[in-house]
Amino acid sequence: MSMTDTRQAARAPGTPGTMSGRLAALAGAVSFVLILISATMLSNAPSATASGQKVLSYLALHHGRR
Repeated sequence: MSMTDTRQAARAPGTPGTMSGRLAALAGAVSFVLILISATMLSNAPSATASGQKVLSYLALHHGRR
């Protein structure tokens, strides 16, 4: 009876599951970047405690912007 090192087989290229792990890591990195971009874009928005005048002014200036 021979013992096989299964750790080597798991790291071999073409092993099922290797690509899905890389894809998940890439999706996580892309999500993080998109969250940073959206947070940067929203940093100019008025806070939740801002006056109604400031909120309406912001909405009027950014009406057509998405």
